[in-house]
Amino acid sequence: MQIAGQASVLAPPAEVFTALEDPLTLQRSLPRCQTLVRVEGGYRATFSLDGPAVRGVYHGDIRVCTRQAPQSLDFEISLAGAAGGVTATVQTRLEPSAEGTRVRYRAQAELGGALATFGRRALGGLVSLLCRQFFEGVCRETAP
Repeated sequence: MQIAGQASVLAPPAEVFTALEDPLTLQRSLPRCQTLVRVEGGYRATFSLDGPAVRGVYHGDIRVCTRQAPQSLDFEISLAGAAGGVTATVQTRLEPSAEGTRVRYRAQAELGGALATFGRRALGGLVSLLCRQFFEGVCRETAP
């Protein structure tokens, strides 16, 4: 499954980049994130989801792969729960804009278990919603 999008954040790229690396900012911005702890190379996270076919608690890792401050930050995500699992690579690009920062993101995800059988279209809509909510959270966290 491929997901791509963009968001505008009302803060300069350096501030947005810092926010994308801060565990407290990430935890407050990531929808349905219960815990997020910095570990070597990234973060350990727990999410609680309640949508159809994805209900449950998911545990996993978010690993920082490439870091080029303040232009880009790439991640590998691996989460597993009762309904299956997801592994994803996420590319994030930060560009200065008149409003502050334009964030472009692209992800390639592989689904396993019941998540894979639920249907890519339905999950694609959920993932797009979660991405939008995440960047709205980053915008709130970096607002002056």
